[in-house]
Amino acid sequence: MLNMDRRICNITELLDKYYRENGRKLHEKVDKILSDFGGITKKDYDDFYSIANEVFVDVLKKYDASQNFDSFLFSCLSNKIKTEITKRNRIKRLSEKNTISLDMPVGENETALSELLVSDFSMEKELKLEENFFMEERIQTYFAGLSDLQSRMLELKMDNIPKKQILKILNITEKIYENNFKQLRSYEKTNVLNFGQLLKSEKLLKRSNKKEIEEEKQMAAQTSEISKNTSYSIAAYIKRLHKYSIRGDHPLQRNSNQWSNIQKYNLITTVLNKYPIPEIILAEQVKADRTENWLIDGKQRLTNLSDFEENLFKIGKNAERPIIQYQVVLKDENGIVLLDKDGSPQYENRKFDVRGKYYSELPEELKERFNDYTIPAVQYLSCSDDDIEYHIRRYNASKPMTAAQKGMTHLGEQYAKVVKKVTQHPFFKNKADFRISEFVNGTVDRVVTESIMVINFLYDWKKKQEDICAYLKENVKISQFDSFEKMLDRLSEVISEDISDMFNSKDAFLWFGLFYEFSKLNLDDECFIEFMREFKKSLHAKKSGNLSYDILCMKGTKDRASVIDKLTLMEALMNEFLHIENGKSEKVLIVENNMLKKYIVEFDNTEIIKSVNIKPKNSIIRTAILTLMTVCGQKEFSDSNIQKFIQSKKDRHEEIEDTLLYLDCLNSWTLEVNSNCAIFQKENIPVLVKMIQYVYKNEMEEDIAIKWFAGFVDNFEIDGGFPEKNEEKYKKMINSFHQYFKYIKSRENEEK
Repeated sequence: MLNMDRRICNITELLDKYYRENGRKLHEKVDKILSDFGGITKKDYDDFYSIANEVFVDVLKKYDASQNFDSFLFSCLSNKIKTEITKRNRIKRLSEKNTISLDMPVGENETALSELLVSDFSMEKELKLEENFFMEERIQTYFAGLSDLQSRMLELKMDNIPKKQILKILNITEKIYENNFKQLRSYEKTNVLNFGQLLKSEKLLKRSNKKEIEEEKQMAAQTSEISKNTSYSIAAYIKRLHKYSIRGDHPLQRNSNQWSNIQKYNLITTVLNKYPIPEIILAEQVKADRTENWLIDGKQRLTNLSDFEENLFKIGKNAERPIIQYQVVLKDENGIVLLDKDGSPQYENRKFDVRGKYYSELPEELKERFNDYTIPAVQYLSCSDDDIEYHIRRYNASKPMTAAQKGMTHLGEQYAKVVKKVTQHPFFKNKADFRISEFVNGTVDRVVTESIMVINFLYDWKKKQEDICAYLKENVKISQFDSFEKMLDRLSEVISEDISDMFNSKDAFLWFGLFYEFSKLNLDDECFIEFMREFKKSLHAKKSGNLSYDILCMKGTKDRASVIDKLTLMEALMNEFLHIENGKSEKVLIVENNMLKKYIVEFDNTEIIKSVNIKPKNSIIRTAILTLMTVCGQKEFSDSNIQKFIQSKKDRHEEIEDTLLYLDCLNSWTLEVNSNCAIFQKENIPVLVKMIQYVYKNEMEEDIAIKWFAGFVDNFEIDGGFPEKNEEKYKKMINSFHQYFKYIKSRENEEK
């Protein structure tokens, strides 16, 4: 009820915010979106305001409080308006048989092109647009080919300035005016406006069936358009990044600020010198409610360009080619352009040293040059998650991803997000010994994946980060990340400053792995800190046999044998320090009975046990024996009782067959359930098998049992998981099953 009240309150606030003053806030968002399109007349605005009202209501229904409402609304509005404009353009093209009037407005004052370029040159056909985007691009190209004087003349014409006034403002003769307008109307200039190649076949143009046209266009896009080439100015890229119409925050992508200062400085001087830089790579991903354009390659370039434009850094003294040459138009004291004897504007060549300068300190001409600098882009269309993962890895293979960053691209988006979340745990920033750069370059990400690996899959350890991530992608469970975060919570409570440096980029994963083993001993966490303190002081050099931790570290490797050796030695030293008898709480089990040996092998090869991934061998043996003991009706599971059971010569063939049968049934029961659930851990296998034994022995209906089990798994963590003792676990399952069974039977009786 409280949540409902809070939601109603939020909706009320949003309605007041956007519809105050006759919807001013909502209309401003529409105006901002429409400003990116040409050919929108003022009479169309009311239509788009009405559309915005519909979108607003729909967004309120879908809105999740975890989202930013303003951003979500803007994204939905933008998509809807773009779709509507595309639809209108398509209808207009069909009705006009692919012609357009010269009365199409251009510029802020909506001046028609026919008024700007009066000549025999027919612009009706040439300004036929496939999409408004192409008009913008072509017109920008057209303007880019003009001289400064010609550009200024057109700007004044677009502002409806009369010819006589233009002559006076620019201080030019009528002859110069006519000569330049002749050039504006020339084929070489206007040819860039030729859209003839965009037109489809005559067959398509003559069709009137819109559905047929749309299907053909969609098919063509699916079969032929894998990517498209385009380009944007720096100003346009920055705008799109800020509006999130280009997304630079994909979880598999590196963070920004990867470049050194000298790389940043040289990027800026390259742009100001008008040298080309590599193209930007984008990937379009179509989702249910929106389309995302992910930045695949070029994030460092664009973010550094944006930072410079926002005055976040100045160009250093070691920048290459810092002396920038440029031209300025000479003017008199009244701001009138000075002309030479031929009536052409006079220019002056200047040089500017950009070293030590922020963007705001550049001459206006260089600011314009920076903003207008065009960077080509390749956009891959209709990409899947796997496509994006592949492109990120492919385009970063040449540089300069660190091994940790490259490895993360093998983890998959789902688990990459989880890792990024874990790295934000206060332990890493406030308690451990990690530099800021190690959060940026992926080192902390690596430590998390190594820690998950060493805790849960030690005997499958991989040396390379990419191999670790690829393995985790296929085998890890969300619950294992949750358990790791709980460990971080515990360590955060007890870690002291004198040993915090031991949790570093090199050794942290070993200490996390050791703490996991320590947590099984049911001792106070302060005991672990005491051991770490003593280890740092002296135990690192203490030999066990012929080896010490220092000697093992001299090898400097992260191969499987080395990691296992280090952890084994560290655990032995810890147990000795803490006076733990028998090392691990699990006593080593020796099985000599051939019948049991065969059973253990078959147990380990069942599908359900493979999915649980029990390591090491002693744990497999223990789990197999405990499961068999449970089926046999045993209730005491001390080490001595387990050893007695192993040494017993009693024939267990029948019980072994039953146990293996129940394991196969358990595998069938789990086919349609969440495999990441914490219920599927080695310590729970015996009680799960016992539950199946109960169903079979009491001849319960298995289809009902399977449905119950699926619900039990779904609600397992919500209901608090399992109690500690097996008998209590079993009791919880039995009670839940009987309640469900009675419910199903009562419904069946009602239906009869």
